[in-house]
Amino acid sequence: MIPDRLAYSILPAFDWGKQTWCKKGLFVDTTKIDHLVSQICIDRNKNRPVAISIKTIQFFYNPEYKSRRIVLSANEEKDLVFYLSYLNGKWYLTIIDTVTSDCSA
Repeated sequence: MIPDRLAYSILPAFDWGKQTWCKKGLFVDTTKIDHLVSQICIDRNKNRPVAISIKTIQFFYNPEYKSRRIVLSANEEKDLVFYLSYLNGKWYLTIIDTVTSDCSA
């Protein structure tokens, strides 16, 4: 069942042991800034000899302040995690997160 409304609250967490979300519904947390892409770049720099430049990381970091992470966690372990970004007066779908709840690795 897909929820009929968006809940503005703390985002649900994914429980790796149970391979499910801690709560079901459609959620957005407007009080938290998520730095997924820039943090991936920073973490990658720790493990690779060729570093991603600070300028490139900053390119990702700045729009993250205008982005919101949305989590749809439904029954039958179905989910969708994506980011909407408010850029130049319009909302854009900027990231589809397919790894947060991927237990195959």
